[in-house]
Amino acid sequence: MPTASPARPFGGYTLLAELTTSSSGSAWVACETEGPDDGELYEILRLHRPTMRDAALAGAFATGAAAARELDTPTAVRVESTGTVDGEAYVATRFIEGVKLASLVQASGAEGLPAGIALCIATDVLTALASAHAVTPTPLFHGEV
Repeated sequence: MPTASPARPFGGYTLLAELTTSSSGSAWVACETEGPDDGELYEILRLHRPTMRDAALAGAFATGAAAARELDTPTAVRVESTGTVDGEAYVATRFIEGVKLASLVQASGAEGLPAGIALCIATDVLTALASAHAVTPTPLFHGEV
């Protein structure tokens, strides 16, 4: 888990630690503070206010969020909620702690990942992407694939 940041409220969640940030948004580990799963960890993907002013980007994010809510495949994390808080759109999924693919590749050294592991990862990612594209005819906001 990333280094903790000062906790701050965000809708029905408390943001605990920033995972990544870009000019358009950020991803956070958060704890649900209102609802049936009070205390559970989530990953919150936030689209920042300046980005929300770009109708095309905000529309793509909303379309992707709606499509992701329909996604039902074991190779993708289920979207638990979507919405807007203080002018920022968000998507919330259960937080799954793990190792980044880049870290696995780096740790494997010059030999690279064993073929079986690489094939398994690629198959799961492609299955999730195919499922995502099957739920909507419009382009999806892929984020960090």
